[in-house]
Formats: sequence, structure tokens, C-alpha cells
Amino acid sequence: MIASFIASLDGVIPLENPRKLSVEVSSQIKLRDVETSGLSIYAKLPIWFKERKLLTGDLNAILDLESFPLSPFNYYLKQNLGGTISSNGSIQGPINSLETKLAFSLQNPQYSGIRLQEKWEGSFVRSPVKSNWGKLRMKSSGASVPSKLFANFNKTGSLEELGFDRLGGRISLKSQASSYKWTAKRFRLDRI
Repeated sequence: MIASFIASLDGVIPLENPRKLSVEVSSQIKLRDVETSGLSIYAKLPIWFKERKLLTGDLNAILDLESFPLSPFNYYLKQNLGGTISSNGSIQGPINSLETKLAFSLQNPQYSGIRLQEKWEGSFVRSPVKSNWGKLRMKSSGASVPSKLFANFNKTGSLEELGFDRLGGRISLKSQASSYKWTAKRFRLDRI
């Protein structure tokens, strides 16, 4: 089934002070048949001209994603995903060095034949100024089997390291040149 999205986009460029302009944008994206899902974005970007060049200030964007089902993306990603995701946070700073802070939760995540009947909560933080190219931290919430997941990304956005702790064991993945090295230690597959 192909997902059908509805999007709206509103923009304003106040012209009261031509020396100090800003672009303000608000947008909303929803699934056509799921009224409660939606991504809302509000962003503001100062702009000005100097010596015939367009310059930009710091972007300030706020994102809010309401209970959004993952299954409509199966067609596009050619994967079997399930569950719902919710998120909110900000993207701020200079365009060439954006800082990202997102909190989110996954309810009953599923990938292919693996489904976890639990809620996962966590955060994603990226701060290029601090040489942090992306850190994802998650843990199960209210699950009978406590679990943790972490992922670190490199400057290009590629996965650098991944770890999954559950039932006293760990599966980890680490980037090495043009491949990844997998390690599993006392990781149990029951209750998955």
C-alpha cells in the first residue's frame, strides 16, 4: 500500500526593516487516512544582503511529531516496519553547523520479523561545534525486560558504532575502514 500524505506550508518574509529580514516558515505533514498523525515544523532564519551577497543567521526550528505510524514507509524503504514514533525538539545554529536535540519514543517497534512489544524512549543529539556528529540513546520503558540501545554517527552521517544491551548480554557493531565488525556476548534471543 502506498502512503498518501497531506502537506501544508506557510511562509512570511516581513519587509518592515530591509536591513534585517527573516524567513518564517510553518509546515504540517500528515498521513491522509490517519487524523492523529502529523509533523509540525516552525522555523525562522534571519537573512540579509551584504556586498550583493545573501547571508544567513542562525536557524531556529522547532519540530513536533505526533504518534506517527511507521508502516506507511514500507513501500518507500522496501522494509517491513511497524510501530509508532513520536518526537519533539529543535534544530538550531548556523546552516553549516546545525545543532540537533530531539526527544522521541517508539511504541511496539518492529523490523522485519522482530517486534518488541514495549515502549522505547530516548534522544538524538548532534553538536558539530563539540565534534559530536550524532548520538542516539534509547532505553525500554516499563518493559519486563530492561534494554538499552545506543548509536554514534560520524561526520558524514554514517553509523560509527551501535550497541544493544538486553538480558545481561550485548550485540555491538563497530565501523572499521569499509566494513563493520559484529560482536555478540551473552545476548539472548528469547522474549523478542
